[in-house]
Amino acid sequence: MPATLSSRKRSVLLGRVECELQFLEQVYSGRFLNLYKEIMYCPEISEEGGYRVVASLRGHADSGWNNRISNVASPFIFLACFKILDMYVEDVLPMKLNKKGVVARLTFEDKVKELNSTKLDTWIESRPWLRDRVKALYKEMARYRNAFIHHWGYEAQADGALLAVRQRDPNRPRERLRKKILPGELESFARVVACLVEVKIGGIELNSLLEVNLRKDLNRLSRLHGKGKLDSMEFALVTFSSAKDHPTRDAIDSIHTQLESILQVKIVWFDLVYRVCVGADVIRVYHFDWGSISSGKAFADSIDRFQVSH
Repeated sequence: MPATLSSRKRSVLLGRVECELQFLEQVYSGRFLNLYKEIMYCPEISEEGGYRVVASLRGHADSGWNNRISNVASPFIFLACFKILDMYVEDVLPMKLNKKGVVARLTFEDKVKELNSTKLDTWIESRPWLRDRVKALYKEMARYRNAFIHHWGYEAQADGALLAVRQRDPNRPRERLRKKILPGELESFARVVACLVEVKIGGIELNSLLEVNLRKDLNRLSRLHGKGKLDSMEFALVTFSSAKDHPTRDAIDSIHTQLESILQVKIVWFDLVYRVCVGADVIRVYHFDWGSISSGKAFADSIDRFQVSH
């Protein structure tokens, strides 16, 4: 679980980035952190075998307004994202005092150096794949930020890509940075940095679904953080009907096999809505999260706490 914060520290961190979070929410609308709360498929599986897809909850209809805004506003989106990440980094770095006993102001180069040996929040440190990519992303994005603000210019392209440029000689074509930030990368960058802060301050819950979608966005950013792609994962909410009082390991294994066939990925995590039926009547319903399934708690004798109304 994420480390708890005092209300004062929570309010300070949120106060530093609240405007940027609201800006990103407006730009990306339904594609922002709400995407971290949605599930790709809801298969319904019967004990006799087979499945049918009841609903697909991924994706949002775009009016085009947000796309047009994000295309022209990409430099400001990037700077908002970087500020959120920078404030998060400042929050986890140890405070240092200068010779006068005043909190020292660190340059971005100082922060990158300090970050290499600094532990992040517990929920991130316990996931080395996340820790390494967050640190690498900060190092790379600090370079871009410095380029945009101090050394280079930037060019917002018609498709929303953000390109760093500089003019060395008025008589020569502008020299371009080898990498540019693509629209999809910028959107994923926005979700990742917002997620870091929101989990820390308790704005969103750390759960299996969030973790799967966070991995997807980090894969989308692999060209920038340079740490490679993680194994493909999906998350599903499964409805399973059975005459048995509780799920069995054989049933879980069967669900896993069918989901891998449906989703065509290496790893599938899922929550399970388990319906106990007598004939055509549903008499009890349980909702097991992936944590309880993977830990075996869903197979325990005492499962009453997972029961929900039906």
